[in-house]
Amino acid sequence: MDMIAYRESALRSEALLLDVLRRLFLEGPSQALLEALAATDAAGLELPAPQVEVLRRMCAAAAAGIERGADRCLDLQAEFARLLVGPAEPPALPYASCYLSPSRSLMTEETLAVREGYLKAGLVVQQLHRIPDDHLGIELEFLFFLTSAAAQAASSGDGETVMHRLAERRSFIEQHFSRWAPTFAERLMRATEEPFFHGAGRLIKAVAEAPLA
Repeated sequence: MDMIAYRESALRSEALLLDVLRRLFLEGPSQALLEALAATDAAGLELPAPQVEVLRRMCAAAAAGIERGADRCLDLQAEFARLLVGPAEPPALPYASCYLSPSRSLMTEETLAVREGYLKAGLVVQQLHRIPDDHLGIELEFLFFLTSAAAQAASSGDGETVMHRLAERRSFIEQHFSRWAPTFAERLMRATEEPFFHGAGRLIKAVAEAPLA
């Protein structure tokens, strides 16, 4: 297997992981997401072994939840809402500005800087003006977009575009995502006993602290 082919395979594995995470934090643990996880062969992905194991456990939990029926899905959705949405003050707010802005408020200069980064890379956020641009799910969608674009370029042998997209991704993680996402993940894991969300928190930290490719 040549280097471009190998990189394409690894990038598609990374894109799948980011797709799972972006869907989880944008949609919550929907029935469709649980079904997609249950059908995922985590062991076949080209990811670091710790990430594969965490994802494998989440896939197994999703499969077990489906077997238990709709009540399990509702339980996960309720816990997701408690952790990230409210109505009471959630322990793990999913907005970068809540961690990076001195005022801990939404729609700060940090938010606008993130939006500029999306536009520069060519991503149009469908939820613009409905969800702040620095929402965790949107930032994960950006990383998924860059990774998918790199994988597509690798499939056509366009090594220059692969490196360009990976450089964009690395810059976003190092200059922004890594500055707040690990703290969010720690708060998420401290606030719940649900293994499914512990797994999600560990994967967020892995993306932030050990940038993919």
